[in-house]
Amino acid sequence: MNNWIKAVFFLSGKLSKLEKILQESMEKLSTNMSIDTYSLCNQMLLVEDKLRRVCNFKVLSKMLCAHLPKDDTVLIKRHIIAKQSFADIAAELGVHKSTPSRKFNKAIEACVKFCEGLTFNLSRFEKDYKDIPLITETVKMFNKNI
Repeated sequence: MNNWIKAVFFLSGKLSKLEKILQESMEKLSTNMSIDTYSLCNQMLLVEDKLRRVCNFKVLSKMLCAHLPKDDTVLIKRHIIAKQSFADIAAELGVHKSTPSRKFNKAIEACVKFCEGLTFNLSRFEKDYKDIPLITETVKMFNKNI
């Protein structure tokens, strides 16, 4: 399934807090004089790497939004972030109840193809973000909703 793409949209506005926490960790580590330099450097590199990957995640989110037509981005965000049902969206737009669902699935598939063009797919996503609980738990949440 393409739940990892859904997670990218869902978390698009929620990563700033995680980014701030990681930056604060870096600051605390930089002033920690109680551990040896080698261990300190290793810990700082790990936090810095995680911070870089969170920033890359945010960039991916922005690239996907820029790639899609605005209507598709709005539809995805209304369904994923605002948790509006396709039936409610259809009623609001005055279209057949299956139209938003079809457009949503096509937009998600367009995102997958766009990511594949960047050599980014599910296995790379899992590899890059397996140690960031906020991201992995969000994917699990979408997997449960199938």
